Amino acid sequence: MSVQGQTVIWQEDFSTYTDGVTTASDNNSPSGADWTRDISGSSNIPPGYFEVRSQEFSSFNTQAGAYCSGRVLAMLI
Repeated sequence: MSVQGQTVIWQEDFSTYTDGVTTASDNNSPSGADWTRDISGSSNIPPGYFEVRSQEFSSFNTQAGAYCSGRVLAMLI
């Protein structure tokens, strides 16, 4: 299967965050978290994770509902 014609609709830069970060507030207006996560629906954290790892937001072995939301975009994994 080949996927062509992809268009980026949102890009988040995680390069300034250290491993383990789960919420970001960058002093943007209006105040509040720029993005955060909710793992209340996941039964396997730890040993799984849903956080910044190696300058990317990563998910591993969450088993169920893990939710990342931001000011513009929300992802359900």
